[in-house]
Amino acid sequence: MSLILTKNNILKKIGCSYFVISFILSLAVTLLPWWPTNEILTIPKYALLFGPRWWLLIIVVGLFTFWRYLKQWQLKTYPILILLSFNYLDFQLPVTGSLFSPPVSPVSYTHLTLPTSDLV
Repeated sequence: MSLILTKNNILKKIGCSYFVISFILSLAVTLLPWWPTNEILTIPKYALLFGPRWWLLIIVVGLFTFWRYLKQWQLKTYPILILLSFNYLDFQLPVTGSLFSPPVSPVSYTHLTLPTSDLV
């Protein structure tokens, strides 16, 4: 029985540590536009800006493996982490106003007239 309790305690500690790491990463990515232009932070900033954008979502979704071992406040803040990771994916969604407007017809150049000059 004590072996099961220690296994559960170890999994709880791993789950809480994993949550804290993913929370810190999500916070760092969210605050990325406001990072100062310090030479020490240049390499991590460019690594986050130009690296693959899906890594944060994979890390946050990985918390599902420790779902049973997370605390109540961690379970309540988990949707925020999902939202932040989707925000980092930077989906280019169309503006809702453009979805309901009539399509713009292409410009026709068949009626183009060139100015003529009397100088010959």
